[in-house]
Amino acid sequence: MRRTSKPSVWIGLVLVSLVLFVAAACGTETVKEVPGETTIVEKEVVREVKVPGETIIVEKEVVKEVKVPGETIVVEKEVVRVKEVKVAGETIVVEKEVIVEVPAPVKDKVLRIMTRQTWKNFSPFRGITGTVEQIKVFLYSSLLQSDPIKGDWSPNLAERWEIAEDGSSYTFYIRKNAVFHDGEPVTARDVAFTFKTHLTPETGSMIAGRFNKIKGAQAFLDGETDDVPGIVVLDDHTIRFDMEEPTGLFLISIWKEIILPEHLLGDVPPGELQTNPYFLNPVGSGPFKFVKYVPDTVVEVEANPEYFFGRPKLDRIQVVSFRSMDALQIAMQRQEVEWQFYGKYSNEALESFINDPRFNLVGTPGGGWWLYNFQSKHDDLRNPKFRQAWYMAIDRQTHIEVFENGNGSILNTPIAMHSWFQKPEYAEMYPFDPERSRELLAEIGWDSNREVEVLTVAVDYLYDWMAVHQQWLADVGIKMVPVLVDDVAFGERFFSGDFEGTFIADGADADPDMWLSRTLKVGSNAITGYGDEAFDALILSGRVTDRKERILAYQEISEQLLNDLPYLPMYVANNQYVVSKNFIWPMFAGLPDATTMQTIPIAPSFMPGDAIKWHVEEWDLKQ
Repeated sequence: MRRTSKPSVWIGLVLVSLVLFVAAACGTETVKEVPGETTIVEKEVVREVKVPGETIIVEKEVVKEVKVPGETIVVEKEVVRVKEVKVAGETIVVEKEVIVEVPAPVKDKVLRIMTRQTWKNFSPFRGITGTVEQIKVFLYSSLLQSDPIKGDWSPNLAERWEIAEDGSSYTFYIRKNAVFHDGEPVTARDVAFTFKTHLTPETGSMIAGRFNKIKGAQAFLDGETDDVPGIVVLDDHTIRFDMEEPTGLFLISIWKEIILPEHLLGDVPPGELQTNPYFLNPVGSGPFKFVKYVPDTVVEVEANPEYFFGRPKLDRIQVVSFRSMDALQIAMQRQEVEWQFYGKYSNEALESFINDPRFNLVGTPGGGWWLYNFQSKHDDLRNPKFRQAWYMAIDRQTHIEVFENGNGSILNTPIAMHSWFQKPEYAEMYPFDPERSRELLAEIGWDSNREVEVLTVAVDYLYDWMAVHQQWLADVGIKMVPVLVDDVAFGERFFSGDFEGTFIADGADADPDMWLSRTLKVGSNAITGYGDEAFDALILSGRVTDRKERILAYQEISEQLLNDLPYLPMYVANNQYVVSKNFIWPMFAGLPDATTMQTIPIAPSFMPGDAIKWHVEEWDLKQ
């Protein structure tokens, strides 16, 4: 009789083999490749086998996956294998496998901005370029800010303010959670220190004229008093400014003014502030903290986690200076930077960016103009007929068509952008008229061999502009000699008055009084030497609250400027920026893409330049 094995013995042998197999499979680890990066995958395997007596084997597998839409950040995959070895209804064998993917580290968000300008330091007192103005917005806070969306004023360092019904005083309430980057609180004393420093004659602030509406400010600026009674610190977080006379213009005068730390600068002699090392390593209270500065090359700032509006979305911002527009264009096309801030591309370059799906072209309303001015200390250059001849020798409309692709409007005075007091005939004066230029030069006996040096900044496009202007002027008998220097050298010569003429870009202000006070009023930025007491009286006559009286005052001022031409504005054009589509810029969100030079979208604006200063902590980058 043949002997046979019992089924239980056979099954037992199989299970013993399974136990040995399972024991060998425990505790494994694998590495999973994720596109662009490698991440560690942790794998845990648990298996147990117990066989007391006869068994029945059953296998079951459950898979669960959780994935984040888009790029996978975390994936949980659970595999459960249950092998049931039933003995008298009891489950004996369980096999379970768990896989968890570890997230890859997130890269810093670094916005790279390219500018054509250079800078000497970050002082707010003089020699301020458009690039420095933008860097100041990253590093510092001001009492309030211009809201380009609502077209009104919005809180910044001051969480609120109160204005007397008659405009005779302004009271600001400073945020109690505002601190400088070194941890010191921002107080009303810092605000008072900032404004008094600008008004101190030895400081040499080019914008001191903006603040002379404050009671006693002009006397203090003139060195006649030891204090400014109109600046009143009420407590650590409250300050009141009393006006010399009721005015509605004070907020316009101060909205961009950064607040400086008294605890770091209070002991510095005012005459030494402009060159103090602090302005090469500034400590502000703004959304970003200073990291490093390489002269004429790069500025880097990093997110301020203690910023009163919250930590910025960007981790760092780098501002890089490129002297060549060709190099700037190449860097943009290589996507080495996300935003071209300051610099003028050729029409061909702008067309290439319009046709490149990686970029947007966006614009903001024109807030500045190109202009000529002359030193009044030179008798022959001070003559109004010479300046009128110069003006009518230049074909401004052709310049706009050739160099700006038609993006520009001719101006005849620096305050012509304020339409509410303009007369139609103002815009019709000084057309392109070479014959009339020659007649005027003959009337004053102009020496055609006399060379007039014109100081300007050495950038690509200005070489072309100046060459064309030089030819137009030569056609009427004026020898213009362009002198092109870098930004720093230009600033040093300009603010010392070391020039015969200049060709520069100037910025518009929200009210005509602001430009007149900072540029032509005696004791302010009166670089050309044009102003005098009589003209100062005209400026003061425009500060009344009655609108009809203001209109009459500014019409009288306009007519004097149109006759004497202390400044010869050429035209105003919209600002245009090339921006990478990786840059999330809330102010321009929702605007259509430009398809031609004529369809570049223009962002809203309340004050000149506010679109690129509005809540920079909200800027972001796609990753």
